[in-house]
Amino acid sequence: MAVLNAVLYPAASSKAALLHAKALAATAAITLVGIVELKAFVQTFALTFLGGAWMPLSLMGSAVQTVAHFVPTFWVNDAIGKALASDLTSTVLGDIACDLGVTVLFAAAIAAVGLALAHNKSRA
Repeated sequence: MAVLNAVLYPAASSKAALLHAKALAATAAITLVGIVELKAFVQTFALTFLGGAWMPLSLMGSAVQTVAHFVPTFWVNDAIGKALASDLTSTVLGDIACDLGVTVLFAAAIAAVGLALAHNKSRA
């Protein structure tokens, strides 16, 4: 059935495959951190949703689109979308590198906050 849908609706199936790949990649990236509580799962789901992994941001309101730029999954999804949707020219590779650089900055900021909280907790 999937093959028939891909033949009959190639644009829809490629968009669906792109969205599915982005959702899986974003969820896997966050899951690697280790979800052990329901609270963490809800936060992870919210981040992947706000990052555009589950549905295109163009279908969401302007407020959600603005907030999306402040979550790391937006930048990961943007990089994946650019890598899958276009020819890999030097301009596109530069854009992907920029997206991944922002993601690394988010990781460093999250790690710094985690280390500071752990340090304060060990002193108490």
